[in-house]
Amino acid sequence: MAPDLGDEPLQQQTVKKMKEYLEGRNLITKLQAKHDLLQKTLGESECGNPLLEAWK
Repeated sequence: MAPDLGDEPLQQQTVKKMKEYLEGRNLITKLQAKHDLLQKTLGESECGNPLLEAWK
């Protein structure tokens, strides 16, 4: 069952959901960049974490 979004017009719902998605992706990208920089700085090899590999 789809979530109840009230009387909000479909276009506004779509824009809102897209904005939430992009903000989430932006956070993931920032965290991945920090991880990569730390890994490079510390001179470590790939950590092999399957969760991180899935985001690439």
